[in-house]
Amino acid sequence: MKVLMLLLALSSFSAFAIECEDFGQQTRVQQCQMDRADRILTATYNAIMGKLAGAESTDFRAGQRLWNQMRDKHCSVEGRLFPAEIGITVKTCKTRLAESRNKELEGLLAVMNAE
Repeated sequence: MKVLMLLLALSSFSAFAIECEDFGQQTRVQQCQMDRADRILTATYNAIMGKLAGAESTDFRAGQRLWNQMRDKHCSVEGRLFPAEIGITVKTCKTRLAESRNKELEGLLAVMNAE
């Protein structure tokens, strides 16, 4: 059931991605793309959490919270390196890292589903 919910959620993101391109203004496009990447990551995270219990669940949640902190700090530094475009730089960084993290979690979920 959770896998079905994840698939439905991910399919709805395709339409959301098209909407991002319709914004025209670069900062709004970046915000939309960042929101989309975060929603996909959250769906994958929730699918994994649905398979965990006890200490595994607690540790995984703590690990993701630490990853969120790392992402925010890292992207803040990237933004300060390009102060003229700080907003776009930070959003692009967060999108890139969320997409990368999602690939990691999808691999973990695939292994969990295979067992």
